[in-house]
Amino acid sequence: MTRTFNRVLVGILTLWSCFGLKSQTITDYGEIHGNIGVDAQYYLDDAAINTQPVPDIFRANSFLNLVYTRGNFRAGLRYEAYMPKPLLGFPVAFEGHGIPFRYAGYTLGRLDITAGNFYEQFGNGLILRSYEERALGFDNALDGIRLKYQPVDGLRLTGFIARQRFYWDFSPGNIKGFDAEITARELLPKLDWKKWNIIFGGSFVSRYQAGQEIPNPENPANLLEIPLNVGSFSGRLNLGYGGFQLNAEYAYKINDPNALNKFIYKPGSAAYVSAAYSTKGLGISLQAKRVENFDFRSDRNAQGNDLLLNFIPMLNKQHTYALPASIYPYAVQANSELGWQADVNFTTPKWWRKKYATTVNLNFSMVSALDTTPTGDRYGYTSSAFDLGKQYYLDANIEIQQPLSKKMKLSMMYMYLWQNQRLVQGQGTSEDNLIAAHIAVIDATWKLAKKHTLRFELQHLATPALQNPLNPLVNGSWAMGLIEYNFNPLFFASVMNQWSYGNPDAQKQLHYPTAMLGVTLKTTRIAIGYGRQREGIICIGGVCRQVPASNGLTFSLMSSF
Repeated sequence: MTRTFNRVLVGILTLWSCFGLKSQTITDYGEIHGNIGVDAQYYLDDAAINTQPVPDIFRANSFLNLVYTRGNFRAGLRYEAYMPKPLLGFPVAFEGHGIPFRYAGYTLGRLDITAGNFYEQFGNGLILRSYEERALGFDNALDGIRLKYQPVDGLRLTGFIARQRFYWDFSPGNIKGFDAEITARELLPKLDWKKWNIIFGGSFVSRYQAGQEIPNPENPANLLEIPLNVGSFSGRLNLGYGGFQLNAEYAYKINDPNALNKFIYKPGSAAYVSAAYSTKGLGISLQAKRVENFDFRSDRNAQGNDLLLNFIPMLNKQHTYALPASIYPYAVQANSELGWQADVNFTTPKWWRKKYATTVNLNFSMVSALDTTPTGDRYGYTSSAFDLGKQYYLDANIEIQQPLSKKMKLSMMYMYLWQNQRLVQGQGTSEDNLIAAHIAVIDATWKLAKKHTLRFELQHLATPALQNPLNPLVNGSWAMGLIEYNFNPLFFASVMNQWSYGNPDAQKQLHYPTAMLGVTLKTTRIAIGYGRQREGIICIGGVCRQVPASNGLTFSLMSSF
């Protein structure tokens, strides 16, 4: 531990002890706010679920955020510790501790300046989205300088130059970006806009990375000519009129030979369109996207979740129930994807119902690969605009919420899921590893008394194999039950069991019980749990990470001040 780090850490602890877990205002000295979080696990060996050996037994992911503000000035830092190693399933490169995030900023009239680390998103994120998702171990923060300027009302300009966070280091590529956005009704307030709202935007992001010697796969005696600068452009439109909303964006990236596209020279493109209409008791939305060779990173050799610059919106429904969300999740395919989603929400009108309104959600999504033709050269392939290639994923579901009385509410869901695991997750060796699943959920909530609620949840997933012999990647049929008690907002307790009773491998027909207790004290939440975690994949917004099987005691703390 360096002297500099010791001094910073002592400063953090001194500030924390002085201000406690409560924000304090000191006359003429500004304010300090922040939050602290700890996720820890004590690991036990469990041969039945094939847990990994964990010699250190106890691991924890922790952080402390501090934010100081005084007038137009702000500054902050985040201390992170993954000791003795990160929790299982998180990248091992996080091992250690330090301050990977720190910044200072100042607002001067219409100009805002940030130096250090920051997060930024242009439009829908097609060419730039920098954000943190702690549950995935994902953090692609930018480190550099950013300027935001609003010369007149309705015109917003953003520019930056930075590098990305790469665990405890930085990306080899330097990133430059610029974005302009016009809000018509703010720029031209004298016009009679009535119910109209129009927003235009345009963005540019460029990566510079030093050249390297990469052999031509087709002729190893020669080297590929790798572009040092890779630029991407996007334009977007948000249009609103009354209950109607339209969001459209198109992005283009010049040739970007990289590890994910096998160093081809084909340019990339991405298009996203979302249309929605809402009125009392009814909401309808339609979304579509087309993505071709659009994996954009600050290092041409990076793979997995490392150094992602952009974000491809996920169109299929973000399920919250355990079995629909975690058994066969979908990961976005940035190199080839054509998909769409339709979603309808409606509440039964008064003339239709007897006493309590019924809320219904209908959702359908489908994603396929592009229909491509190999060219036999370093441009890789050609593709048609809208012809479908092999199907990746299909999700059709209906969810109904029905109050039974003032104290009882019932939710029911049915989902049909279809997935090609080899194409989506890269699993399996055959051309098609096809998975189909039928999922049913019943969720009942009962208000026992004021602030006291009891919730019951039953889930079932049936997975027949679509090929013969049985696909070894099929997880079989699952059943899950949960009981949860809440004394809002102070205390909660839950008991859950997932049972893999239909797995083709009899040795994998196992129970995964867990129990959880938690308390909430003002802005502090503490939870302790014990049980088994099954092996699988966790996905948030189409970005995923592998979760290994584990057994043991878990602890989490989250507090803000």
